[in-house]
Amino acid sequence: MVLFITVFVYTYVNQRKNRAQRVVQQAKNKTDAQSLNMNVDSSIEVYRKYDSVTKDDYSGTTGDIPWTLKSREIYFNNSRRNHGSSWKRTTRWNTNVVRMAKGKFFMIMSTPGFDNSKNEVKKTGFFSGITNSLAEFAIDNYVTGYFGHQYASIVNIDGATVVNIPELKEFFILTNDDAVSKKFLTDVTIKFIVNWMNNKPHFSRDSRVNRWGMLFSQDGITVACQADMVNADEAKVFSDFGASIATLTKEASLQNQLVS
Repeated sequence: MVLFITVFVYTYVNQRKNRAQRVVQQAKNKTDAQSLNMNVDSSIEVYRKYDSVTKDDYSGTTGDIPWTLKSREIYFNNSRRNHGSSWKRTTRWNTNVVRMAKGKFFMIMSTPGFDNSKNEVKKTGFFSGITNSLAEFAIDNYVTGYFGHQYASIVNIDGATVVNIPELKEFFILTNDDAVSKKFLTDVTIKFIVNWMNNKPHFSRDSRVNRWGMLFSQDGITVACQADMVNADEAKVFSDFGASIATLTKEASLQNQLVS
């Protein structure tokens, strides 16, 4: 009983301390965001399912690319079930200046340390169905976690093609519009992505920002990662990355009339 009370008090005090620190950080974010020509709405909310959800919603325009960025830090307190506490962090950057046709998608998954050059979608044979089903399950989880459940029905193995590019062998690239995707991945775009991974900013070197994902759909472009942006400077860097990709895509679409 004494141990339970001790753990409860420690958890409560620690949680209050964390919230207080986040409130101070959010206040600083608003000032910093203004100096970086960004807007931000911040809040800390409590739900039945989660102990707290820290929300930072940024918006701005980079060049001629208007965008939004939603950063979330969700704190779970499972001490009552003897599971301790845990965190879930996500960031989603979005712009709608370039859109795929309805039902079309183009997805890039960063997988540092994994060579995807031999991946392919199995077309025939008994084991192709099993392999593709397992892959579909994994991709559904990835898409839901990174981009949202609404895209799970759009991004499918069935009818899709794996795009293999030697310079991007540590990326899993999947699309159901092969012609558009290949024309989008110009030498300039490929070089930009490679340079980002080789010279990524300090905050992403040892975090899940490194494992970002990108989805082109009928709603626009979404760049996401399983990490939150803890301050306005990080949000600015991640947004500049997304805006650069969007600019390159927009230029490609104007030159080739790829997307609507």
